[in-house]
Amino acid sequence: MKRISLLLSVAMLVFVITSCSGNPVYVNFEELNNGAALRQGDITYTSIGVLPDTSLLGEQYGIINGEDNHKVFLVEGYSPDEWIVEYLDVIMSVHNLYKADSVTEIPDALQTEQSIDIDASLQEQAAIEQQKQQMSEIIDQQQREFIAEQYKVYEQYGLTYDQDTDIFYYEGKTVLFFQDNIDNDSQVSFTRSTGEIGLIAIRNSNNELIGITTVSQDGDVRREAYPSDNAADVTEEAQTDKSGD
Repeated sequence: MKRISLLLSVAMLVFVITSCSGNPVYVNFEELNNGAALRQGDITYTSIGVLPDTSLLGEQYGIINGEDNHKVFLVEGYSPDEWIVEYLDVIMSVHNLYKADSVTEIPDALQTEQSIDIDASLQEQAAIEQQKQQMSEIIDQQQREFIAEQYKVYEQYGLTYDQDTDIFYYEGKTVLFFQDNIDNDSQVSFTRSTGEIGLIAIRNSNNELIGITTVSQDGDVRREAYPSDNAADVTEEAQTDKSGD
């Protein structure tokens, strides 16, 4: 009887131990773009090549798409919020290293051939973008210098140009539109997307610049009222407006 009781006790103990240990619960990852990326919660990971050193392979951490043979491992010494390893448990499979998209620098120990190529490409692209930006700034500066020189003649009549902001001012107000019909064949003018006033240059009968006057604050109405191909009418009407003031 005692022997039977002892056997039952041992059997119960084995059952309890087995029940408590169970199967480990792994974090589930979602596969994206045919394996080019993985996602778990709010974190998206991108493949950067084969794990360069298998000694970096840590414990199993998760599975992919609920498949037990498609595994995710930790990377020794690194947080799973930044680095993980993917492995499909089939013949000829390799351990692939994934980095979280939030990671901007790859440690030397985790550099792969693919990541080195990516870094080189990104550096080349950054250098090209920097050159484009520098060239754009040079062109913009040259253009603003040209504008400043072109409109210098109007400064004595109150029209000024701020090179730093690329904005024209007249009597403390920003200028929406300016027009100077020099003759029937040439004109100096500009239109801005915003501004408080519009201006017309005044020329005398000898076509000499003698002043500047304000015109309609509605840019569209002003351009209809003062067509650029009728310089004489523009000057005459502007002078009338000025004398009327």
